[in-house]
Amino acid sequence: HGLRIAESLGIKHLLAYGDSKVIIEQVNKEWDCVKDTMDAYCAEVQKLEGHFEGIEFQHVTHDHNVAADVLSKLGSR
Repeated sequence: HGLRIAESLGIKHLLAYGDSKVIIEQVNKEWDCVKDTMDAYCAEVQKLEGHFEGIEFQHVTHDHNVAADVLSKLGSR
């Protein structure tokens, strides 16, 4: 959803952080997407990547990803 929001705002360069090492490694194409659900997720990310001039995904530990923690709590309400 964050990629869609960034794209709708016209952002062209994006640095995205995530606390799931598996997901970050998969969208960075360092690991294969082996499950059908993850394959669809990776395909969607790859499609959205084309809307940016530069995009980078970095892994951060959950302890250092306060923003994601806050967003996950807001989304669960």
